[in-house]
Amino acid sequence: MTESVVIEARSLIDKVSSDPIAYYPSLLHFSKKYNLGTDIHKEVILLGSIINDLIETDPDNIRTKEYRENIYLKWNDIINRINNQHNLKVHFRKIEESYTIKQKFLDQKPEEKTIFFCKDISRKISDDFSLNNISLDLRLGEITGLVGENGNGKTSLLRIIAGELKANRGSLQYNFSGAPCNNWIEIKRSIGYVKQTLLPWRGVTSVREQLKFTAAMKGITGINNEAQYDFIISRLNLEGHQNKLWNELSGGYRLRFELARQLIWQPKLLILDEPLGNLDIKSQLTFLQDLRNLTNSISNSMAVIISSQNLYEVEKISDHVVFMRNGSAVYNGHVADIGAENKYRCYEIDTSASILDLQNALRNLQVKEIRREAFYKLIFTHENIQSADIMQELGKRDIPVLYFRDITHSTRLLFEK
Repeated sequence: MTESVVIEARSLIDKVSSDPIAYYPSLLHFSKKYNLGTDIHKEVILLGSIINDLIETDPDNIRTKEYRENIYLKWNDIINRINNQHNLKVHFRKIEESYTIKQKFLDQKPEEKTIFFCKDISRKISDDFSLNNISLDLRLGEITGLVGENGNGKTSLLRIIAGELKANRGSLQYNFSGAPCNNWIEIKRSIGYVKQTLLPWRGVTSVREQLKFTAAMKGITGINNEAQYDFIISRLNLEGHQNKLWNELSGGYRLRFELARQLIWQPKLLILDEPLGNLDIKSQLTFLQDLRNLTNSISNSMAVIISSQNLYEVEKISDHVVFMRNGSAVYNGHVADIGAENKYRCYEIDTSASILDLQNALRNLQVKEIRREAFYKLIFTHENIQSADIMQELGKRDIPVLYFRDITHSTRLLFEK
């Protein structure tokens, strides 16, 4: 057993113990690299498949102590078998004694801290438009959704956060390493920024070469470079496209590989400006789920701010939402608190029925107002009226319903004010 294998094994067991979900690709790579045997390799792949399935079907419980303990036991069995097969028992025992692996893993929580803070920042953009008194708090492990109509200052705010524009008034602070940082070189090294327009990669290089080069330029080299590459490619399900050139990728995959290029060097803050604009609905949902899963990572936690016109999808993955109108934040808070003060409920419906037909169908309910809004109609009711009540009454009168959504607690209603 060479010294390099021992060092890699020691590093791997520490990473897997801290976050087995995130570092499944690293163990898979280790298994392949050192030919651990068909049985062990199959077990690694099977466990990874189970984890991926649970991420998709049960995301709310994926970080519970019971779930993590179960995954830990499965990982531990595989690691022990690798341990025995390669005679690494002494090295693994030393690491276990030093770090008390199981307890460290079970007690660990995602790091929670503010890495960017701004208060009352303002910026004159043109003679007739300015950003006005924006305050923001971006924390590790959380996604902030930035929504609102075009031309209301979302991109300008993101550029200020990224350091491309300077605020005329107000204060802002970055805190990536436990203390406030004013060194722009250090700040830029911690920020990943995906803009609306994706520029082609320079040179005739494959996706694999470009990602590994990007990681190396950020100081991730050798074994760590290979492991981080495998992690990102596997986590974003991009293995089948890694040897393609830029001009061989579709718009959706160009965006996903640009995301991979920003993530491979583990930024603390990720800024995404309208990333969903050119994606079909399936690609949008895949991209957003990838983003949520990566933000949840315990070992490589980051803060994310994403601007988008896709209100419902962004609200689904966000912890906080900022709604911009005329350069001001008219809502800035937790997703769960949107519409908390409403004394009514509002439902969005797509139906060929007229407003009069809907009024007649719902006459037995406490309906306050029904009005047309573009392709849809909005039904405002007393706060006690539920979705099931509406659908039941519509069904009794054979009202056709193509689409129906409760938007009481969505920023969608802010467009109506």
